[in-house]
Amino acid sequence: MERDKTDAFIPLFGRDFLAATMGWPDSAVGAYLRLLIVQWEQGGLPADLGRLGLTSPGVAECWGVLGPKFPVCEDGQRRNRRLEEHRAKAAALATSRKAKAEAAARARWDAPSIAPSIAQAMLQQCPPSASASASASGEIHTHTPHARTCEGDQAPGWAAGEWERFVGRWNVTDRAKPWWPLTAPGGWVDYAASPGWLARAGEALERLPACEFFETPLAVTKFFEFVDRILAGEFDHARHHAGSGRQTRGGNL
Repeated sequence: MERDKTDAFIPLFGRDFLAATMGWPDSAVGAYLRLLIVQWEQGGLPADLGRLGLTSPGVAECWGVLGPKFPVCEDGQRRNRRLEEHRAKAAALATSRKAKAEAAARARWDAPSIAPSIAQAMLQQCPPSASASASASGEIHTHTPHARTCEGDQAPGWAAGEWERFVGRWNVTDRAKPWWPLTAPGGWVDYAASPGWLARAGEALERLPACEFFETPLAVTKFFEFVDRILAGEFDHARHHAGSGRQTRGGNL
């Protein structure tokens, strides 16, 4: 009998084992446990008591209680029948799990890819009104809806398209801290949907490299808040490090 290699653990139920060996001397209990383990690992035990003694020395001395637990099977090997029942259950469970895993793998590889792009991640976000967008060259233009629209005249996915254009410029602009995540930061859709904000953001982005106030690269979320202040020139000049205050041309930051 070929042992099923998937059976890594021998099932040992403490209550059943104690009940089956009640009143046995410790030598018999130890030999019984050893024989069960050998059977589980090798698939069977030799029928000859002398050969069996090589596997578990001293087994002959307690064979009177152990013998009935390991009858000789049709193939000439001894086996504990209850243990083989557990082996059959373990093999069936392993086969079932393997079949489910293979089916899941086939379904995963056969199914079309559903990995979301930036545009897909924001596909359903629809603002109440049209907005302006900034092209990669810096030219400001009005976004024209395409195909389907929802709750206004913006096409589905408009915010993702605007973000891709914006972040492409942002990541190559001096004094702008690069944004590497695949999705836009929180608040982007609200800002972008605000009338005229995208146009102002494009102009502010062009002015950002000249804003000497920002000694370290500016985070994009802060830029969202500072768009109008950048356009007003508040950050054109370097900070004045006097005392504990930091002054700008437009007042305190």
